[in-house]
Amino acid sequence: MDISFIYSSLKLSFWLTLVLSLFFSYFFGARFTLGLLSGSLWNIANMFLFIGLTKAFVSASRSKGKIAFLVIAKFGILYGIGFLIVSSKKFSLYGIFLGFSILFAVFSLRALRKALFQR
Repeated sequence: MDISFIYSSLKLSFWLTLVLSLFFSYFFGARFTLGLLSGSLWNIANMFLFIGLTKAFVSASRSKGKIAFLVIAKFGILYGIGFLIVSSKKFSLYGIFLGFSILFAVFSLRALRKALFQR
């Protein structure tokens, strides 16, 4: 598997999140849907920053400025936003958990499909 597998899974997770949010907003309300959207989008952003950090660390040029920016963005800003989301009463924790799980479900199902149906 190469990096395109991860990028296409991230795109699929984004679109699946949007479709599921329409469904859940109708049946479960705004609080649950906000949790689903925030959990999924937070996880997608976290994966993008993880990929960026990994590429920055293993590249030959190893730009310290880029690494510092990505570390601050991931561990300072993104994790701070995650804390605010989880501690807020405006987001359903069940929705956050479900949204956070979408990316992992997409990764798992795509990897299973690739393992079972590709020769």
